[in-house]
Amino acid sequence: MVDFHRGIAVKPSLLGVSSCSKREGLFRLYSAALVSDIDFFVIDSERVCDDVSVDDLAELVVLAEEVDGPVVVPTVPVRRSDYPDRMRDIIDVVAGSGRAGLCIVAGNPHYLSVEEAGARAAPLLLEAAEVSRSRLGNKLVLVGTENVESVAMKCCMRYKCVPFFLLDDGVESVVESYRSVLDVPVAVYAPFFVGNGFGKDVAETMLAYASRRRKMSEVLRNSDDWWGALSRLMLVGDRFVVGEKLKEIWLDGFDIVVGFPAGSSEKQVYLFGSIVF
Repeated sequence: MVDFHRGIAVKPSLLGVSSCSKREGLFRLYSAALVSDIDFFVIDSERVCDDVSVDDLAELVVLAEEVDGPVVVPTVPVRRSDYPDRMRDIIDVVAGSGRAGLCIVAGNPHYLSVEEAGARAAPLLLEAAEVSRSRLGNKLVLVGTENVESVAMKCCMRYKCVPFFLLDDGVESVVESYRSVLDVPVAVYAPFFVGNGFGKDVAETMLAYASRRRKMSEVLRNSDDWWGALSRLMLVGDRFVVGEKLKEIWLDGFDIVVGFPAGSSEKQVYLFGSIVF
């Protein structure tokens, strides 16, 4: 078995509508990650209304400490208008724990207002990286690279952040440029589904992700076989097939693979964590 790190990504909007159901979903998936071979539990950021509460994050971090579980990694989008307050509150939670880290991203325009999407990401990301490193010491700090590759590189060089790529066709060639100048791990976010077939909801999740990636969307547009294209580009297939793809990703230079279960269920988390190669 190859020694590398894997994580699970959780989208808050899929955890439930009410704050109570969202909390229950969060702890349910964390429990699944705990009994699997999962190292990191990354909580995506979406709209403000989708956010996991700071109190729930704090409780989850305490649990992670008590059970020596996966490192809890909440995501903060720096272009969102609530960034200063959200960043302060989350760093306060993360700073006091040995089982927590942080992910900083520019913020997907899909989840931002027109004014927020128009804000310059570069100075905000650099500020967030500096504050994160000064407050969090050697804890894991991921920085999203999508559409901000240059400033993400600066964050990594100056503040030892870990570049966090999104799986796309040919992403391994971009990683080479980072590895040539950085002495930090490299992470990738990758949608997955372990199984021999999936339903409409999973297909829609995969296609939606692919449509937002530059090269992946082009491949799909030019393909007469979208299923075949998805199977080639993403972590889709039985345990052996997905295991071989994980091995390829590792050989391409990624140290951390954060899988997003397109079928957001405990079973998918178990299956992903159990794959060896």
